[in-house]
Parts: sequence; C-alpha cells; structure tokens
Amino acid sequence: MQSENALSAATVQVVGANLVLAGLFSAGLLTVHSTSAAGRYLGIAGAVVLVLLALCVAVLTVLDRHLDGAVRAASSVARTIRVISPASAEQFVRTIAAEVQMFRSDPRRFAAAVVLAALRYLLDAACLWVFFAAYGHVIHPAELLLAYSLANLVALVPLTPGGLGLVEGVLVSMLVAFGAPDHAAVLGVLSWRLVQFWLPIPVGGLAYLSLRLGILRRMQKQPRNKRSGTASRVIRQN
Repeated sequence: MQSENALSAATVQVVGANLVLAGLFSAGLLTVHSTSAAGRYLGIAGAVVLVLLALCVAVLTVLDRHLDGAVRAASSVARTIRVISPASAEQFVRTIAAEVQMFRSDPRRFAAAVVLAALRYLLDAACLWVFFAAYGHVIHPAELLLAYSLANLVALVPLTPGGLGLVEGVLVSMLVAFGAPDHAAVLGVLSWRLVQFWLPIPVGGLAYLSLRLGILRRMQKQPRNKRSGTASRVIRQN
C-alpha cells in the first residue's frame, strides 16, 4: 500500500472513530443529570465536541463541493512546509475524498463502520466498569459512558502520547464528582489503564520482532531466494 493511501485511510478511521465517540458522549450527556462538581468538566467537553463536529462538517463540505480548491490548498501547503511533495499531498486529499464518497454511496458499509466503532468504545468502557466493580463500587452506565467519552475526547489534544496522564486525570476527577470513592476511582482507572494502554505495548513489540526476525520474515525472503537461484540456473544454461 502506498504511504499516501495508508495515511488517508488512517485519517478517515481516526476522524470517524472520534465522531462516534462524540456521539457516545452526547448520549451520556442526555441521560446524566450533571452535578455542580462535574459541571465545569462537562462544559469543557461540550466545547470540544462542538469544535470537533464543526471541523468535521467543514472538511466534509469542502471535500464534497470544492475538491479542486482543497487539492490546490494542500499542494500549496506542501510546497511551503516541504515535508511531503505536492503530488503526494494531492493524492492524499483525493483519496480521502474518494473514501468519504464510498461511505456515502454505500449506507450498509457506513452503518457497519459506525456499529463496529461504537462496539470498540462500549466494550472498552465495559472493561473499566468491571475494574470498578472489582474494587467494590458499581458505576451507573450512563455516568461511566459520559466520563469515559470525556476522557478520550480530551486525549485528542496532542500533549502526551495516547493521552497519557490526561485520560487518568479526567476519568478519576469525573468519577469522583459522580460519587465514586477516591480509592475505587484511582485503583479502578489505573488498573484499567494498565491493561488498556500499557499491556499492548510489549505485545506489539513482540509482534514487530516477529515480523522483522521471525518466521514471517524468513517466509518473505524464501521466494526471493528461490527466484534468484532459478535466474542463476537459467543464466548458466544459456
């Protein structure tokens, strides 16, 4: 896969997943009566969601109605910053527009993508609920969903990798504001974060080593060596 296509696919995936997250936050906000202690956090989260939705609507509108202008703007930015070539920037923008158009023309695929993204977040939040229950406190599902969505929305701010520190701080503060005991909030969030954030890192490192040094790497080299041997035999015969 070309780097521009991979980057555009990742961009569509991230934007779509965060829009689903904003929808889950809105659903939690509608079903939870905010307290005075949590009101300031909800106000910040509401502003983040509004900005996110406004930016996404603006980008989709530009790609739908002014694609050529967006391509020219991306090429101009690429020539200015000189990080990627103008041709790569143009392909990136056009690929994103094509993928968005694909979802618009195929409602079933769009619905499947939304359902899978929502399940990803709901199952992750359910894991957090289990950790809290293990420490003796049962969280109301709507409060959990609201706090979880808020923490992940705040983590979109690129201050730390993966929202490290931001997610934990917002989750603990919100859940304590909703009435969770301090010890349950701290232990539950840290235990969940250990499994959700830190545990996949060594697993991913082992997978990387397997791709670079393991059997999959040898399987990739073997056909190449066979082709080299065949070509050598043909040359000797000639």
